[in-house]
Amino acid sequence: AQFREDAGPDVHPPRPDRFQTINNFYTSTVYNKGGELNRMLFTLLGEEDFRKASDLYFDRFDGQAVTVEDWVQCMADASGRDMTQFMKWYTQAGTPTVKADWDYDATTRDFTLKLTQDIPQIADKSDGKPRHMPVCFGLVGPDGKDVVNETLELTKVSQTFTFPNVPGGSVPSIFRNFSAPVVLDAPYTDKELLHLMAYDSDGFNQWEAGNTFMLNNMLEQVDRYEAGQPIIVDPKITDTFRTILQRTDMDQELKSLALSLPSYSEIALQRKVVDPQAISAVREEFLNEISAKLLQEWRAVYRDNHQPAAPYDPQDAGRRSLQNMALSFISRSIPGDLAAKQYHSANNMTDRYAALNTLLNLNQVVPARDKCLEDFYSRFKNDALVIDKWVRAQAGSDSSDLLKTVQDLATHECFKNPSPNRMRALYGAFCANPKGFHAEDGSGYKLVADFIMDLDSKNPQTATRFIAAFAEYKRYKPALQSQMKEQLERMASMPKLSPDLSEKLESYLGKNEFARLRSGASVAQSHTTPSQP
Repeated sequence: AQFREDAGPDVHPPRPDRFQTINNFYTSTVYNKGGELNRMLFTLLGEEDFRKASDLYFDRFDGQAVTVEDWVQCMADASGRDMTQFMKWYTQAGTPTVKADWDYDATTRDFTLKLTQDIPQIADKSDGKPRHMPVCFGLVGPDGKDVVNETLELTKVSQTFTFPNVPGGSVPSIFRNFSAPVVLDAPYTDKELLHLMAYDSDGFNQWEAGNTFMLNNMLEQVDRYEAGQPIIVDPKITDTFRTILQRTDMDQELKSLALSLPSYSEIALQRKVVDPQAISAVREEFLNEISAKLLQEWRAVYRDNHQPAAPYDPQDAGRRSLQNMALSFISRSIPGDLAAKQYHSANNMTDRYAALNTLLNLNQVVPARDKCLEDFYSRFKNDALVIDKWVRAQAGSDSSDLLKTVQDLATHECFKNPSPNRMRALYGAFCANPKGFHAEDGSGYKLVADFIMDLDSKNPQTATRFIAAFAEYKRYKPALQSQMKEQLERMASMPKLSPDLSEKLESYLGKNEFARLRSGASVAQSHTTPSQP
């Protein structure tokens, strides 16, 4: 999720060296990527040395204000390793791309892996020099068992690693456990991806292989849709889903993740020019095809996993996740009845909320939908966090009239004196919903801009959180790009503008354009301000 921020105008290092307002640095880069850097340190040092280093850190600095240099120095002192190059992760911005190539010599049985890192050069933010990264690596043999499983260290622009005595047909599994926050560019064939999806012992790469396989297929269909051609769902997609469904040795929660299609934002990140309607149309077609072609399998999964009276435990979480995945697919082919039944019989929030979401995202409106919405609100109207979920479900739904849904919710009794969480539930979910926010007529952009403009004078920190929805406007197709820019210019032309919002608008529009708009706003304000006697 953080890669999107790295790819846009909000790109910054995990430890920024300057800012206009600190409120704008509660970001996924500071928090999520910062957390990934600690995971990399753990992977590089190993559990024992990482524990020594963290103990040393508390011995030295407990109760003090310290820097990341102090933290990383403890890692170096406790392990005896030089961590100078690793510090670049904290001070340099952008997402590295690691290109992988491999070769197998059937005569010597040597497997050779070449890794090349491409670090983005970003003015004042990234010098483009190589990073120090752990590469958890495995080779999955033709029988599905690991031939190699070790941690490599990539420190140069390009490095080559050779592994002897490898059986033919082995498939490389690279960056296991997401061992570094990078984009992997690897020449996998469909056959190799399906092999990893079936046999990889690493849960992350097992999921990643299937996700990559589906993402590649969906990107091809987005191209076709934009060229005016019909969407074709490759039978290998449904065959892949059937294979996953039939596996009995797979963790149930991992299985439900593996049965999830790549998200809208994942697909959009791969497009040079983003057409939200095309991406949404392809996802919808894939979901409908997987529902129809595997309906009997989904029914069996639901039947085997629906246990409404079962007590909660970690295994139960996976069972419910798989059950509710099956419910969503069944309801695409047989709308309403099963979801409504689950909603009313549920004895836990997970199942009740999943059923409500399913009803909200059907291809057609069913009578049970509104009844369940009303029931949910009456049950939980005194629980603010649960009503946030109720609002979020509607704003993020596939409603045929999403704009009106959001407008109605904004005047609902639950939105009187709304908390920041309630605002995020409504407008944050709407911004993340391409069907509403990216409406072809620009009405979604105007709705959000109006909200931001009204909120900026009252709560600039919260208002500024929503401006990120416009950050990548230059990547969208021309018609949408111009409408998004129009709203950015309208916000920049407000008579009064908080420092929080100003910083973001200047970053998105550019300093010169922003200065021009602010100058115009000042002139307009002076013409409307009464002169003093």
